[in-house]
Amino acid sequence: MSTIDIKSFYKKLLTIFESSKRPVYVYGKERYTYQEMLKVMERLNSVLSHSPKRRVAVYADKCYEAYAAIFAVMLSDNCWVPFNPDLPADRAAAMIKLAEIDLILTDRPLPKALDELDIPSKNLKTLIHKASPKPFSSTLNSQTSFDAEDIAYIMFTSGSTGTPKGVPMTHLNYIHFIKITLEILPFRQGIEVFSDYHDFGFDISIVYLFCAPFVEGAFAPGLTEQERLMPLAHMRKNGVTVLSSVPSLLSRIRMLKKDGVKDIPLHILFMCGEPFRLDLLAYAFEKMSAEHIFNFYGLTETGVENFHHKCTPEDIERFKEQGYVPIGVPLPGNPIRLTDEDELLLSGCQLTPGYLGGVEKERFRQIDGLRWYATGDKVVEHDGFYFCKGRLDNQVKISGYRVELMDIEAHLRLLDEVDEAVCFVVEAGGRRFIAAAYVGSGELTAASCKARLKEKLPEYMAPSTVWRLESLPLNKSGKVDRPALIRLYDEKKGAA
Repeated sequence: MSTIDIKSFYKKLLTIFESSKRPVYVYGKERYTYQEMLKVMERLNSVLSHSPKRRVAVYADKCYEAYAAIFAVMLSDNCWVPFNPDLPADRAAAMIKLAEIDLILTDRPLPKALDELDIPSKNLKTLIHKASPKPFSSTLNSQTSFDAEDIAYIMFTSGSTGTPKGVPMTHLNYIHFIKITLEILPFRQGIEVFSDYHDFGFDISIVYLFCAPFVEGAFAPGLTEQERLMPLAHMRKNGVTVLSSVPSLLSRIRMLKKDGVKDIPLHILFMCGEPFRLDLLAYAFEKMSAEHIFNFYGLTETGVENFHHKCTPEDIERFKEQGYVPIGVPLPGNPIRLTDEDELLLSGCQLTPGYLGGVEKERFRQIDGLRWYATGDKVVEHDGFYFCKGRLDNQVKISGYRVELMDIEAHLRLLDEVDEAVCFVVEAGGRRFIAAAYVGSGELTAASCKARLKEKLPEYMAPSTVWRLESLPLNKSGKVDRPALIRLYDEKKGAA
């Protein structure tokens, strides 16, 4: 698939912004067209076009200008690095240093930890609405290379040492996925309104950011926590037709609307990031009247998504024994293999060049002349379909975010009350939560833990329950026996 014409991809993208009069951004009474967004991109071009192939952080909420900034960065042959302003400033600063950011585009004054970063002669800060106009068409000329192997964007995952890992993705890595997705999903030209309920640093954003323009669809961002957690009113008000999210969202909707949601014209439901339970699939078909439902599976390191399954009502009975929707079959251009332990290995043109700083090189392997990524996921085949059975290590999915439990444990151990800590996942009410068991000299509650970790970790990584033990159970090898710990927790909960 390396024959993809990268420059033609961006030329077509720019042409849509230049010619389309359709809405590209909708939020309540706010409506902006592609041509109007292009004017913002032209302003930003004054600081982007003269020096391409820089790493540009977009540190902004989901305002109309933030979308323009992302496209301006990409179309000027620079590398986009998303940053959520809600991230703890120290964590964002560590990520900016690791990514070797050259320029920050922001919609606000930067917090002190970022504003004082020492990146000699490179760290510029430009307010999105302050940049001066410059003809945008100059970014795409005969001198613009858009080399397939150049880095297009960088996403971050949590790391086992407490330091985020940077995942660079090339133009070829993600454009191959976008082209395949546009072929698979039955988008309607000029009609679709795409939900946007996750921050740009969650790689599901790549799906709607680049599928929407190619079908002249509109973005409908959730700008409040309520809209993101329970978006029904937002979907109804903004006419959302394409919902891309994690199955946990369906669980929350079902809790509120057990009898169903019939007044939202849901054309495509794109599920990913977590196991998709059959009871939620049944709800989506029967109670939400979703026309087309797809389950996708993939990783940040392997170009967003690598497997897909088009769901049917028959799946509910067909896969009853498994209890979950399959992740389906590999997308074209995504070779797979399973180890003796059923660990999924992925190869192909969507595979990242490697983590920033060269960390965790052992995750990348050379086998039979191909480079493979060891996902750490257990995947099995049944009746021609693949099912993901969870993590082989301690990395888990919570609300669609990939979290390494060791990352949380590393930060818990920095608290004065904690000598040793182990995190695990528990389920209640159809949702998954992080629980923490610790050994230490003082009492620690979930509330105090959350308050003290908020400066270091995103909110979704804070344990929902904290449990003090005299000692942690060990297995015969002297390692912490996590299954035994979970059994102890279940016994404790049952006795309560």
